[in-house]
Amino acid sequence: MSRQLETFYGAILAVAGFVVWALFSLLPTLAGHGVREAWDLAPYWIVGVPLLFVLHGLAGALTEEGAWRLPLWAIGGHIAGMMLIHPTGTGLALLPFAVLFIGVPMYVVLLLATLTGRMIGRSVGSA
Repeated sequence: MSRQLETFYGAILAVAGFVVWALFSLLPTLAGHGVREAWDLAPYWIVGVPLLFVLHGLAGALTEEGAWRLPLWAIGGHIAGMMLIHPTGTGLALLPFAVLFIGVPMYVVLLLATLTGRMIGRSVGSA
């Protein structure tokens, strides 16, 4: 895969990671509850995270190399969202723990989704 193609898919995944966090963090403001951390809401886990899995599966099916880097794009976008959109009065002191306990497992699962998409893409392409 060319570096340009990887950057293209990576940028899409980074935007998706950011949008998933931003959307579900800002969703409670529509009901007048203020900004919340996205992972406190069930729709984040029911809709947002599976959406990231599907996007990684598609990216894996469409790319040939760099699978290990693709999850880093989404997690980077996600962390950017966490840093920019968080409840008032909360600091970023727990961000390292979030990266360790959420980011590392998320990387593994997103990498598996990417590799699964790649295997499906190859089996469909060879049929």
